[in-house]
Amino acid sequence: MSFRILSKNVLRSAVRAQPSATFVAARFVAKPLAAQTLRTFSASSMKLNKDNETAKLVEILKEEIQVELEEPQVTTIPEKLASYDGFTIVKNEINSVNLHLVKEQGDEEIHVFIDVDELINGPDVFDQGLEAEEPVAEEEEEFEPMEDLSPAKVQFAIIDKTKNTALSFGINPDFTSGDFTVQSILPFSDPSLLLSEKAEDFLKKDLTYAGPQFSNLDENLQHALLQYLHSRGLNVEFIEYIQDLATHLENQKYINWLDSMQKFFK
Repeated sequence: MSFRILSKNVLRSAVRAQPSATFVAARFVAKPLAAQTLRTFSASSMKLNKDNETAKLVEILKEEIQVELEEPQVTTIPEKLASYDGFTIVKNEINSVNLHLVKEQGDEEIHVFIDVDELINGPDVFDQGLEAEEPVAEEEEEFEPMEDLSPAKVQFAIIDKTKNTALSFGINPDFTSGDFTVQSILPFSDPSLLLSEKAEDFLKKDLTYAGPQFSNLDENLQHALLQYLHSRGLNVEFIEYIQDLATHLENQKYINWLDSMQKFFK
């Protein structure tokens, strides 16, 4: 990422600096013919540089794609990641950040919705909080653990087919410990709203009350809800699985993104 940003800034500086001296000289030339000659030379020079920079971009993109493709099975999903403990991939579009997993379990359907890019590349609230803290030398104070208030990167939803209702838990996994934090709990009287991808339904879900902060709930209720999630397969092993799967899929999307840019610049 930093290399691409640096390249962009260097290119921008070069483009801004190049034409000024030539055109200023052209404005003060008394003879129209001389001015015309200067302008023609400048335009040709700019076109040549433009073509050269585009060719460089294509070559760099090509090299980056080749490096990414050196890893075995990078363009396919390995068998060990295709399914896990009954969870299978039902939706994964190459140009989309959304990943959808499903598991059938008796009278229940368990749906997992993952924002692949946010899960892999998004900021870690706990790390940011630790970096921002400055040690206090004068006296020691006790601090409560900082609660993760960032938007949920994973939705773990259970549909009860007999009651035709659903409950969706917004969670943020912690890949260091294999644990997770509960961000929201959203009940659905109609599971079709949970599964809908219509824009107006996304708005409805965003505006629906999702309960207080999980840590503000009664401790017995917190414990019972966590036990419920564990019984539905949300455990350390599943956290590790979605990390491995999302990392692999994000790499595929990155290669496709590079290829799309390469096609544009060619």
